[in-house]
Formats: sequence, C-alpha cells, structure tokens
Amino acid sequence: MSLQGPQSRAASPRWGAVLLAAALLAASNTYAQVAHTPLVPLNPRPALQASPTASGKTSPKATQATITPSRTPSISASKAQPAPSPQPKAPLRLTQPQPVVTPTKAKASPPAPKTVVSKAATPTKSSAEEPCYLLFKRIPGVSRSLCAQSALQASGRHSVRGKPLLVRDLPAPAGVAKPTRVLVIGAIHGDELSSVTLALHWLQLAQEIPANAHWRFIPGLNPDGILAKKPTRFNAHGVDLNRNFPTPDWERDARKYWEVKTKKDPRRWPGNAPLSEPESKYLMEEMAQFKPNLIVSIHAPYGMLDFDGPTIPPQKLGRLYLDQIGIYPGSLGNYAGIHRGMPVVTIELKHALQAPNTAETRQMWLDLVRWMSARGL
Repeated sequence: MSLQGPQSRAASPRWGAVLLAAALLAASNTYAQVAHTPLVPLNPRPALQASPTASGKTSPKATQATITPSRTPSISASKAQPAPSPQPKAPLRLTQPQPVVTPTKAKASPPAPKTVVSKAATPTKSSAEEPCYLLFKRIPGVSRSLCAQSALQASGRHSVRGKPLLVRDLPAPAGVAKPTRVLVIGAIHGDELSSVTLALHWLQLAQEIPANAHWRFIPGLNPDGILAKKPTRFNAHGVDLNRNFPTPDWERDARKYWEVKTKKDPRRWPGNAPLSEPESKYLMEEMAQFKPNLIVSIHAPYGMLDFDGPTIPPQKLGRLYLDQIGIYPGSLGNYAGIHRGMPVVTIELKHALQAPNTAETRQMWLDLVRWMSARGL
C-alpha cells in the first residue's frame, strides 16, 4: 500500500502532461481540417475519442479545448452555405405566369369576330337607298324606308359639287303598245324641299296604280341647293337652273330680264351662257334620250298650276287650280313647252317645307292620270 501510493502520485503528473499534449494535438488537427475544408462542418467527436486517459475517462480541459474551436468553423460554415437556400422560390416564379397568360388570351379573342360582323353588316343596305337618304334625309317627309322603296339609281351625272343626280325609270305595264312617256322633275330649285317629297310619293303611286305610261322620275335635280347650310334656289355656281335653258335669243333676253325685271336678284341669275351648268345639261340629255310626251315640274310655294304647251291644260290637281302666269327667258316651260312642243305642267305647292298630306297627294296623282287619259297623252 505504501509503495503504490507514491507511484500513483508520481504517475499523475506524467499522465497529465500526456493528456494535455494529446488535447493540443487534436486541436491543431481540427484547425488544420477547418482551414483546408471551410465549407465542410467539422465533427468534434474524433478529437474527444483521441484523448482518453489510462483510466478510460476524458479530461474536462480536453473537452473544452476541442469544443471551442469546433464551434467557430461550424458557424462560419453555416453562413457560407445559405446560398442554395433560395432554391424553393424558383418554382414559384415558374408557376405564377401560368394563371395570368392563359385566361387573358382566351378572353381577348372573342371581341375580334364581333368587330368583323358589325363592319360586314354595313354593306347590306340597298345601294339605291344610301345615296337617296344621304341627299334627301333633311327633307320633311323623307324617311329611310321611303328612299329604299323608291330605289333611285345614279344617273352617272353629277352636280357642281359632285353629288349624284338620281333617277328612277318605271316602264309601262306589259301589253301597253304605245305608253305615254312622262318625265317628273323635283327641286330644280333647291329651297323648294316639298317638291322632292311629292315626287318620291308619286313614284310609289306609279307602282301601286298602273297607268298606260312610262314614268321617269328625277326627284332632286339641284342637290347642291338642297344640301346647302340654308337651302338655296340656285346651284353651287349661283345659277338659277330654271333660267339656264337655251330659249331663242337667250343671250339678249335672259340677261336683260334679270337686270330690268328682277333688279339683278341674285336668286334668279341665269348664268353666263345657256346650259352652262351640269344639272341643266343632264336634264337636256334626258329630254333628248327619253323624248317625253309630258313633263311635270314640281315647285313651291305659290299654290297653283301653270302650263306651257300645245294641248288643253288641266284645270286642277287636287286643291291646286290653273293660273297661268306667263313665261320667262331660259325657263323649262318656255324651252320645252313653247319651243319644243312638249307639254309642261308646272305644279306650285303651297309650302316649300311641307308636302301635301297622303290624301291630297293621292288625289293630285289621280287627277293627273285622268287628265292624261282624257287628252290622249
């Protein structure tokens, strides 16, 4: 017992030195591994296992020495590795555009066909209706349906401002050997708007009530006067078309009459020469080609009938009675009725802006047809 006690006490310092050296060696190995592999976390357990004592126990100092350096690199390694951590966000960026792109394209595609359909619907209007309504829609009593039923056609001639001169030809019923050719003219004066309305309604009656006649209607000879901001008697050149026809001695009489009788009234200017205007030229072409047996020229607002020509005139049409007022240089009645032998009935309605009612319009038409039949026209 006495011998073992001193030996064990002598051996204790030596084992302590060995244990300390082993701890230092383990610590140096740990730092070496950390320095060479900074991104790999160190495991402190090998250092603890490498420093057991002879009795199998681990020194507390060795434990502190090995743990302290192992925490320092583990913290630095944990800070160096967060770079891969944002990877879960990448799938979120891929999935977000999918719900946005798919519904917007599917909803945006339907409006395109709607636009195409609305544009394609425009040309379905009658080609005859459109120019009629564009020219005459401001006239009281003229509707889109009336224009459609009238089925006016472009004559190929135009006004001073390029507006189409419209016409409608209604041949006689089948079986009529020698029909009367009747030319009906409205609005030779552009401010007499009711004349257009009456001509269009008569065009309907010509189709509803058959007569032994071949009708030709020119409802608005002066479209520029009709479409002026304030409708005008004269055309776009300031010429009274009903003073522009080539009556004898026109150059002498037309200017003199305008200066003396009308006191140079600008509304009745006959122009610089006969047939100087495209509208009066067109009417001359129609008379030469159609060769009418009767011309009916509708005016306003004197509320009476006038007549020029070789036959007995009608005494009345509806409530309008005959009151012949004479002739004028360059007028249609003077040129066609007196010098060309074509009977010209001039109707003067009572109002320039208001056409006769339906019953009066029909009665005037029936009176005209009866007179034509009685005179053998």
